[in-house]
Amino acid sequence: MRGFLIGTLGGALAGLLAGCVPKIVAKAQSGDAAAIKQLLAAKPVSQDTKNEALVEAVMAKRDAAIGALLDGGADPAAKDELGAETLTIAIRKEDAVAVALLLSHKADVASAVDVYKLAQRDVAEALIAGGADPNAKDSEGATPLAVAACDGKTDLVKLWLAHGAVPAKAGKACLRSHFDIESIKPACDDYATAFECAKAKGFAEIQKLLEAAGKP
Repeated sequence: MRGFLIGTLGGALAGLLAGCVPKIVAKAQSGDAAAIKQLLAAKPVSQDTKNEALVEAVMAKRDAAIGALLDGGADPAAKDELGAETLTIAIRKEDAVAVALLLSHKADVASAVDVYKLAQRDVAEALIAGGADPNAKDSEGATPLAVAACDGKTDLVKLWLAHGAVPAKAGKACLRSHFDIESIKPACDDYATAFECAKAKGFAEIQKLLEAAGKP
């Protein structure tokens, strides 16, 4: 009997919480673009609710829903509870389609400079197409080229170089790091230029690419 009551109460609570979620947000989470369009057409939806729905769609990688919400007036600069803009979230989620959609709706590509370094090739291509500066430095003073070289990502080194990245402007990326127990995050031990990183780690092809482009 006790288990039945707990189960019943748990189900009721879940139902109550689900009822608190705006319908358009729930549809964004499930990726139902058609329903989102119908809801937007049926009655006015507040800007805050549209923005919340967009964040949820980006988090869930629901590209069709993202497009429907942006077309319906959601702010491409909408932020999650931690203050991350949707473009930053899309890059972290490795969702190139979402990145392209957000940029086509005037998201500020420069707002995500700190996460350019996380971009895989298709996402990096979307960023470049959307106007990303290949020589933009993150908060630690490194460009995507420097990070790609330090990580041994030859395809990304080629991509950034092909679109105007300059080794002399690349700054320094983290050559060696360790996990800091107290701060519970990686901490950099030593910073080096793109060429220094490639040389230290034995990335011969990247060394040649940087030399040909004019290493710093």
